[in-house]
Amino acid sequence: MNMQMEIFDKDQTIFNIGDPGNKFYIILKGSVGVHIPQYVKVEPSELERRNLEYSQLKNEVKHMTKSISKLKEKLGVFEEHMKFLMDKLCKTHHAYKECVTKANRQIENFNLNCVMCCASYDGMSQDEILIKKFMKKIKEGKAKYTT
Repeated sequence: MNMQMEIFDKDQTIFNIGDPGNKFYIILKGSVGVHIPQYVKVEPSELERRNLEYSQLKNEVKHMTKSISKLKEKLGVFEEHMKFLMDKLCKTHHAYKECVTKANRQIENFNLNCVMCCASYDGMSQDEILIKKFMKKIKEGKAKYTT
């Protein structure tokens, strides 16, 4: 490390805008002023520009990460809801299949009963058979006749 003490007079210009920055100054006594004319356009250095770009990209990544987290959260809720609906649909479908199976068994039993009792209704019309069956159910207390 090479350090050297420099002494400057009052109002002396130490360096100008655009000069290479190859020195680092430490003020031991006194004060310093910085004068930047309005007409001078100060261009950021390559490092400053890259740091700014990096900072902007970092902020964008942070924002995207938050957005992705929110989307994942919403997706998780959606997946849970879909699972719930699929479970409900499967249960409903299973209950429907059981109901259809039970109804088919009842129809088969009814058809079997009809075949078995048709012999006792030989020569009767369908209306007469239905009336006779209905009257039998009324006598058994399984049906009521209302007007």
